[in-house]
Amino acid sequence: MDKEKLLEFLENQEESPAFPKGLPLSDKQKQWMGGLLSGLQVQVASLGGVSTGSGKPITIIYGTQTGNSEAMAEEAAAAAKKHGMAPKVLDMGDIELLDLAQQERILVVTSTYGEGEMPDNAHVVWEEITAGDAPKFENTFFSVLALGDTSYDKFCEAGKLWDSRLAELGATRIVDRVDCDVDFEEPGNEWIEAVMPLITEKGSQDAVSVEGGQTKSTKPKFDKKNPLEAELITKRVLSGEKSSKEIVHFEFSLGESGESYLAGDALNIIPENRPDLIQEILDLFNTKPDEE
Repeated sequence: MDKEKLLEFLENQEESPAFPKGLPLSDKQKQWMGGLLSGLQVQVASLGGVSTGSGKPITIIYGTQTGNSEAMAEEAAAAAKKHGMAPKVLDMGDIELLDLAQQERILVVTSTYGEGEMPDNAHVVWEEITAGDAPKFENTFFSVLALGDTSYDKFCEAGKLWDSRLAELGATRIVDRVDCDVDFEEPGNEWIEAVMPLITEKGSQDAVSVEGGQTKSTKPKFDKKNPLEAELITKRVLSGEKSSKEIVHFEFSLGESGESYLAGDALNIIPENRPDLIQEILDLFNTKPDEE
């Protein structure tokens, strides 16, 4: 299998590649191979895949600190395809502002960092678009999805700034900005459902052919709504007895999930109490599980 066919195979996998029955590999070898192929899938996705498509062009840009905005941008791209459009998803750090100003359809998905600041990948393009000589967006139709946290004073500030600046530069807002709190999936998907049928009718109706490098094709199997159940197999205290801090080394078993973990990845842990210990406490206080 040559490189191009391998990339196409990996990109078309909905989940981690499955091994044929009877493959002469031990469980440990299969686990290693599964991790390798999953890693290759991630790399193919990060390069934008090798898919092709055609339709009315739409550009979806995202500013992100932790990856949530990128995930919603990809959701928007998938919905755009279903509406006959050819989506192009861009990291704000990769944007050429003059090219962006030529686009007729733009969706902005951005989070807010710290106290109302732009995400790290958006600093350069934001400086350019707020400059006095910034290009006009008079032929652009747009909408903004803002991700934030209501525990901060400047809630969704980055999204608000993008929304107002594009309008100042002449762009036409087709759907009001949606501001999302930490549980962003539901309002984010509602925004996508509202904006797609409207934006597809705006601008020219000429279709374009889009080569690979536009959207990612892989979607994580596990998220906070569908977490991977993993066993804690190692817990070791690293700090000394006289240390003022407790530093602990943890190891989790990923089993045959096909998932892998690399240095720099973020791991969100949702701990569960042992049912037998919970029952012991309930019995001790003669309490039922549904009592408050």
